[in-house]
Amino acid sequence: MGPCHILPGVPEEPCRRRLLRAVKEQAIREGQGGLLATYPLGEARSLPPEGFAPCALLPYTPATPFSPETEGPCALFFHPLGPSGVLGPLGVPPTARGLLAGLYARWGENLAPPQEGGREGLAPRSILSVTSQTPKGRTNLRVHAYGADFPLRLRELTAHLLERGYRHLLLHLPLELPATAFEAEAARQQGYVLVGVLPGTPGGDELLCLHRSGLPLPQEAAEAAEALCPSLGAHLKGEGGAPG
Repeated sequence: MGPCHILPGVPEEPCRRRLLRAVKEQAIREGQGGLLATYPLGEARSLPPEGFAPCALLPYTPATPFSPETEGPCALFFHPLGPSGVLGPLGVPPTARGLLAGLYARWGENLAPPQEGGREGLAPRSILSVTSQTPKGRTNLRVHAYGADFPLRLRELTAHLLERGYRHLLLHLPLELPATAFEAEAARQQGYVLVGVLPGTPGGDELLCLHRSGLPLPQEAAEAAEALCPSLGAHLKGEGGAPG
């Protein structure tokens, strides 16, 4: 849904509600599993809209097919449209299980019991890609498959991007892969901080981790984040991603 402007003198909130209701009805007709919305953190204090719950916090607003990437921290909200219940097994890092369980619970979902396993049986090589590079120094790193070389590959790729002047490195870890449960810790040791979950991508839900080079959030944004989603805001503060 592209940006819209409400004419002066027209009540804003009724228009917002009607527009959101129309989008939701259309998404249900199309069989979509949910809605994802972004709001600048400065405007997010009075949110979320009905049915939406925060899923991630970012230091900038990502681009969409209708609008360019913009400056300033934002919150991502998710509104599930499908049936709720217990999710299938996900590669949830043990250190983040409580935080993620709280986020999923706000969408009416419950995490399945932890999976057993380790790095045994991984292929020799990982498959990673870098997309959406922008002149503002922001880029997305996506993991498509884990290999035994993942920590080394991630270290080399991160160093290369930082040397080229990229500051906001957003790492997407597929929660559908069991190996994410332990490889997320390898990413954390290399400076990546958990900032939330991106639900419902073509490859399933993704764990979002931002490199420390793009943090901390400004003080005002950090306060808004903690008011909006206390668990995620407190996590960022504890990881040095927000002023203490």
